[in-house]
Amino acid sequence: MHKIITAAISVFCALFFLNCTTSQKLLIVQDYQIGTAKIKQDTVIKIILITDLHSEVYEHEDQPIINKINAVNPDLIMLAGDIVDDKTPIAGAALFLSLIKDIAPIYYVTGNHEYYSNKIPQIIEMLQSFGVHILSDNFVQIQINGNDIILAGIEDPAIKKYYNKSYTTENIKTMLAGISTLTDSKYAILLIHRPEISLTYKNNFDLLLSGHAHGGQIRTKVFKNGLYAPGQGFFPKYTGGLYNLDDDNQAATLIVSAGLSTKRPRFSRKGNPPEIVLIRIYGF
Repeated sequence: MHKIITAAISVFCALFFLNCTTSQKLLIVQDYQIGTAKIKQDTVIKIILITDLHSEVYEHEDQPIINKINAVNPDLIMLAGDIVDDKTPIAGAALFLSLIKDIAPIYYVTGNHEYYSNKIPQIIEMLQSFGVHILSDNFVQIQINGNDIILAGIEDPAIKKYYNKSYTTENIKTMLAGISTLTDSKYAILLIHRPEISLTYKNNFDLLLSGHAHGGQIRTKVFKNGLYAPGQGFFPKYTGGLYNLDDDNQAATLIVSAGLSTKRPRFSRKGNPPEIVLIRIYGF
């Protein structure tokens, strides 16, 4: 019976996706606010999170993305993977990066489609040519508005068979050990492509930023968190939004972007417009 229900839902989704594509013109900015004692009082850090562009050329003649980002005047731009696609020419991603490279410092982690391309070295070289900082199972310490911030990133494990389902490697263990001595006083942010994997690291960070789930594809009053997401299956839990992760009284926040891609059938959306995410971190 379970297989029959799953097959029926799959057929429904296939037919639905063929008839619903959300226009890029519906692009929105999701605005989330987070308070923390690790940031100085009366200061704010503004982060733009962008995911799942999939090398689309995003109507750049009107610059909808660029205009919205510039209006925010962010301190950081974080790219949580699948900026480059394995089936779409890389030129769209390069054009996008050329337009954002001077707005704010940019940090990036890989997504599964970058790995599917089998062109990681070329992709990294292209990103670095636009001044993008690559986070690859490591972390950096930076200052923003007088605040000490830790930025960490974990590569997407698509090519590594999910690290044998443990979601960790020796490099990641070394990174987490280095961070553990710093997070009592410094705000720590993890950039990782898949939200379901990021839960493994929630006790090590204050804020986790992800994409990959495409907003659950179809959002309605019934499917408020979406109908389907890669890696989570039907009726997923983490697809787009702010999620409070509370474990042993240590609260962490997960923010998942619904992403930008719209054109290919598998990226079709319903009740789920493409988005840029703005995160404001306030001190108290």
